[in-house]
Amino acid sequence: MTVKTSYDVIVVGGGPAGSTAARRAAQQGASVLLLDAATFPRSKPCGGGVSEQAMSYLDFALDPSLFQADVFGARVHFEDQTVEVRAPFRIAVLTRRLDFDAYLLGKAAEAGVRVLESARVVRVESRADGVLVQTSTDTFQGRFLIGADGAQSVVAKLVRPKWPRSQYAVTYEFDVPRRELPASATEPDDLIDIYFGTAYMGYAWVFGKRDHLNVGLGALASRAPNVKTAALDFHQTLPISGTNGGAERRNAVGWMVPAGGYKRIVARGRVMLAGDAAGFVDPFYGEGIAYAILSGAEAGRLAGQAARGFETVERTPALYSSFCRRSIDRNLWYGLVFARLLHAWPAVLLRLFSTDRELLQKYLDVPAARMPYRQYVRWFLLRALAGLPKVWRSRTAVRHECQTR
Repeated sequence: MTVKTSYDVIVVGGGPAGSTAARRAAQQGASVLLLDAATFPRSKPCGGGVSEQAMSYLDFALDPSLFQADVFGARVHFEDQTVEVRAPFRIAVLTRRLDFDAYLLGKAAEAGVRVLESARVVRVESRADGVLVQTSTDTFQGRFLIGADGAQSVVAKLVRPKWPRSQYAVTYEFDVPRRELPASATEPDDLIDIYFGTAYMGYAWVFGKRDHLNVGLGALASRAPNVKTAALDFHQTLPISGTNGGAERRNAVGWMVPAGGYKRIVARGRVMLAGDAAGFVDPFYGEGIAYAILSGAEAGRLAGQAARGFETVERTPALYSSFCRRSIDRNLWYGLVFARLLHAWPAVLLRLFSTDRELLQKYLDVPAARMPYRQYVRWFLLRALAGLPKVWRSRTAVRHECQTR
């Protein structure tokens, strides 16, 4: 096995976590190689929502041409109930991931990162003095390795065991061209639609973009139905299902998404994991881009500093793990608590949302980067407990009315 080139830092994966990690390492003066199996721009299974929280973790402003729509709130659906909430501020933007990811990768290249596309990693090895990364054609040596290659990460086997099915979701999504839609559904909207009750620890969604709608469904893998069938069935229930319920579906694909909030190992020796590879995805509403950028930035910074001698090799994994526990895991744990509450008692909580709109309104502060998860969940629990008697009286009155008819 002949080593082709040696680098200070090697990053596997060119998504938001990988491109951010590579760029930050290069900014520290490190020589950086980024490997990705795809050729960019490439399609990526994702609704494409980029929260204000995610954008706040970038040290540059995104090009507005990337934005397909501005999001100011949501319509939350459960059975025959719909609760609509809208913020006076933008909470997110919708993008196409093939454009968004290619843009971030270009920023990494501008910082001096060597980007090697169509380079599928087939083997990784950790040694006392560095790491070896082998593609189908070449072998590279590095002082540090950052795995940002998704939930099914090749790099992760150097750091952690495989996750159980109870800790990740499976999803299926597709795009519906707007020209296929009824006239009433062809105008862009500044709200996203979320449908609960379609899957355990998951939901279905409709995100409106310039020339298409992104439609999908995700569910906990250990209790998931056939998500493809469930997503197609969900589409048929919508007014946007198109002429005779047969609107064209494009870019249909299934994917795995980890659920955050669990205690996991994210670094070992000279190897760090970022983004989905580390399990950093919101377990309630499924956003991973914010935590991909945040974890990638810190992994890249620490790897770059250690490679340049500004930090010790021995301390680097501990520093990164401590940062992730403090800045990511704590928030995602509260998100997991909130998700479990909602899916354990969906009817009760959705009724709470309908009787006290501020419970949902306040949640918009989380993706808008105005309130951390832990603060929201604590506030929510106190307010929800105070509102339960009102919900109980309302349900009792409904039952009494039905019995007397």
